[in-house]
Amino acid sequence: MIALLYLIFLLPLFLILIIMIILAIILGLRVKTKPSPLDLRGKTCIALEDVTPVNFGWVRIRGELWKAKSINSIIRRGERAVVIKVLDDHLIIEKTPGALSRPFE
Repeated sequence: MIALLYLIFLLPLFLILIIMIILAIILGLRVKTKPSPLDLRGKTCIALEDVTPVNFGWVRIRGELWKAKSINSIIRRGERAVVIKVLDDHLIIEKTPGALSRPFE
């Protein structure tokens, strides 16, 4: 009689617990971590606005938008640039050697 009660009440709870643990493991394996901003150094970005040594402009890199300044050159909208340095809230970039002037317009 007691064994029957255990089967009726505890077995479904045990099965639900096993299913929840399996789902937690599967979902945990699918979580992707965001790459570190320091990984941006040396990567190519595309200027969405004009970027100068004096004025910030917006660039797109890996699908993200970043504020950026250049070191010595003026980078026009649509031009490619390379990330030189990553600061707290913006990037320091410079023109890509031999880049097309406006590849995305």
